[in-house]
Amino acid sequence: MQPSTRCNYVGIAYCGGQKPLAVACLDTRQKVQALSIGRMKDVHAFCAGLGEAWVTCGLPLWRPAGGDQRPVETELLARSLASFQTAAEPQSHHPEGRFGEDLLKIFQELDYSRDLESDSPRVLVESHPLAAYQNMLGLRPFDAHTLEGRLQRQLLLYERSMPIPDPMDFFEEVTRHKMLHGILPTGDIYSPAELDALVLAHTGWLAANQPQNILILGETSSGQILLPQPLS
Repeated sequence: MQPSTRCNYVGIAYCGGQKPLAVACLDTRQKVQALSIGRMKDVHAFCAGLGEAWVTCGLPLWRPAGGDQRPVETELLARSLASFQTAAEPQSHHPEGRFGEDLLKIFQELDYSRDLESDSPRVLVESHPLAAYQNMLGLRPFDAHTLEGRLQRQLLLYERSMPIPDPMDFFEEVTRHKMLHGILPTGDIYSPAELDALVLAHTGWLAANQPQNILILGETSSGQILLPQPLS
């Protein structure tokens, strides 16, 4: 797909709970157009209304033909990167696998193409949010549910020209009084689920606009995963 100025870059991440999916949408300049936590029906409605879109799903979209994992997952592990473990049998799936299957059905109904070379105005690809951060950093990031993990991830996206709040401003707003009273200025720091959705949307943006900065693992027939490359 050749992206136009009307293209949207959507990231979908699994976060569990009653609203199990985080969704981020970027425009062609990576400005955040939407960022929310919702249900499957919300994702369906949102993506159905997009005319041109590159959707990056942070859940496994393909089952292996046999065995305990797909070849692309073996390749991720061989690179010491985070990976799914997608069973061939649906009943053996972890929640991410079940949600991935359901999402794939939705996007097939919406006529999203899974071919990176497709001329379709709507494309669906797969990534892994932790592996994406890990590959960009060259090391495993801090735990996503800690403050330092959230700051690290947001800083990485900020330094990749995403116009989001600078997380380093957090340190300028911390005072002795606030620290002693347990008041931390985290209002501009995104949640772990939001940061996962944002890095997935960024991955799609790179794939469409800077394909030289994308690592493609796996094969189309058995499942591919796209990861952002480290900045040179």
